[in-house]
Amino acid sequence: MRAAALALALALAASSNGVIGAASVELCPPDGTDPTALTVDDVVGLLEKWDLGFAFGQEFAQQRVNGFQLTHISKATVDPKAYPNAQPFHWAALWTRLDMCGLSTAARPSLQMQSNDRAEGGTVDRRRLSAASKSTNSSGISILNNQSAIIMGSNGDIELKRHANNVLGMDNHLRFCDDHGLQFCNTEGEDQTITSDNQGNLYVSGNVHFLSNVRRFAFCCVGGG
Repeated sequence: MRAAALALALALAASSNGVIGAASVELCPPDGTDPTALTVDDVVGLLEKWDLGFAFGQEFAQQRVNGFQLTHISKATVDPKAYPNAQPFHWAALWTRLDMCGLSTAARPSLQMQSNDRAEGGTVDRRRLSAASKSTNSSGISILNNQSAIIMGSNGDIELKRHANNVLGMDNHLRFCDDHGLQFCNTEGEDQTITSDNQGNLYVSGNVHFLSNVRRFAFCCVGGG
C-alpha cells in the first residue's frame, strides 16, 4: 500500500512539473518568433500572461506598443508617471519578464542582425549589425530611426541624439584630456586641430577665419591676466 501511494505521489509530482514547465515556456513567444513582428494585441496578451495587464495593458494598447517598440522599452525610455496603476514592483517584474523572454533592450543588436538576415535573403556578414551601414567593413550598432538617441547616466543626463539630417546634437559638456581635442578634415593637407595643454591654454593649428557677420570677438580672463 505504501509503495502504491509513493508511486502515485511521484506520478503526480512528475505531472505537476510538466505542467509548470509548459506554463513557463508559454509565458514567452514561441521559439523562432521574431519579437519585432508582434502586434499590439500580442504584446497586450503577453502582459496578461505575466499578470501585468492591470499595470500596463491599457496604456500599452493606447500607445499602440507593438513588438518592435517593446524591444526599445527601458528604464531610460519610459515615463513611469504615464502608468498610474504600476507600482515599483510591477516595473521590476516587467524588466524581469522582458529579459527572460529576450525582449529587453539588450537584445536589440541580435534583433537588428535578424532583420538584416531577412533583408539580404538570409546571408549576411555576421560582423555587420546593419545593412544600412555606409562602410561594408564597419562593425557597430545602427539605430534606424529619425528620432534616435543614445542616453547615458542613471538620470539620463547625457544624451547624444540625431538633431537633423547629418547633424548630431548634444546638450552636454564635452571634455577632452591628454592633448586630445577636435580634429577637422583637410583634404588638401594636414588636418587642423583644436587642443589644450591641460593648463588652461588652447591651441589651434591652421588659420582662423571670421565670417562677415561676426561683429565682435572678445576674450575674457577671470581673475585678471
